[in-house]
Amino acid sequence: MIARSRDLMGESGEWIWIECFWLAFVHMWRGDAIAAEHELRPGYDALKEIGEKSHFSSLSHALSNALYLQGRYDEAELVTRECEEACRANDVHSQILWRSIRAKIFARRRAFDHAEQLARDAIELAETSDFLLAHADGLSDLTEVLELAGRREDAARTLADSIGLYERKGNLLAAETGRIRLAALKH
Repeated sequence: MIARSRDLMGESGEWIWIECFWLAFVHMWRGDAIAAEHELRPGYDALKEIGEKSHFSSLSHALSNALYLQGRYDEAELVTRECEEACRANDVHSQILWRSIRAKIFARRRAFDHAEQLARDAIELAETSDFLLAHADGLSDLTEVLELAGRREDAARTLADSIGLYERKGNLLAAETGRIRLAALKH
């Protein structure tokens, strides 16, 4: 299915960002951050080279998350900064996601107060929008920040809210992943 999608997008000339962006999500949902990075790099590099900002901000937050999941925190932070610089103030989706990804990076560095504030800023932005998936992802990322800070009960409550939004959006895979994670948090 991915190969057929790639063929169709190549024929339409839209490969540069649409194809790599969505195919990367398929890989992320499968738990393969390396393959996601491989999909995102060509579009990221091309858009960066031509100075395009709007689609670049979308690709860069996706790439920063793939890098984060590989444990490449310094590189992921750099890409969140590129996303921050590229996205417009009204690009709520990118504004939410660079903050929540960077929050997780700060939590990995044990800067918990700063990480939590950044994650809550992302959620506050999400609450002003209709981007349920970004809101759910932001809550999931705050869960990780709280868990890394040793606040398991707060993390569990936040994750339950995230699961509810995933269910409301119809993202059953993310909701089930959240339930598995929630069960682990409660033990």
